[in-house]
Amino acid sequence: MKKAYHFEREFIFSHGLIISAIDISFIFILIMSAVCFITISYLILGIILGAVIFIVYLLCMFLYLPLYYRELHYSADNEAINIKRGIFIHRRMRISLRDVQYCVISQGIIQRIFKTYSVYIMLTGSFSIISHISLKDAERIRNMTLSETITKQGEYDEKR
Repeated sequence: MKKAYHFEREFIFSHGLIISAIDISFIFILIMSAVCFITISYLILGIILGAVIFIVYLLCMFLYLPLYYRELHYSADNEAINIKRGIFIHRRMRISLRDVQYCVISQGIIQRIFKTYSVYIMLTGSFSIISHISLKDAERIRNMTLSETITKQGEYDEKR
């Protein structure tokens, strides 16, 4: 029987939510700067556009992001990493460890503040990203993929 490992759920939800909120806030500031420029030229249009953008910003911050991170689930076993995500369209991915070429652990500036990491899993012909996880989980994924890569290399050498 396979033993599944589930990532630290609360850690992903709280830290991912905060980091995504900061990213959206930066975008909001840039858009509002453009709206201020429009407002100088066309006062009514700028005010209406600014109000609409602010409402969309609030909806993203207080509805979409919490729902997104509540519906984001990662788990892993000896054979694969399973990712389930989506609010309106549910997607399930199963990344077979045998398809993994290599794995990179990355940490951006904002992620350093919150001590979260992203894992880039390079597959045959594509890649997958697992974001906002703890160092322990990131290293666990890297070690799983590394051990499988070493096993594949050994099988390749035996065939030669």
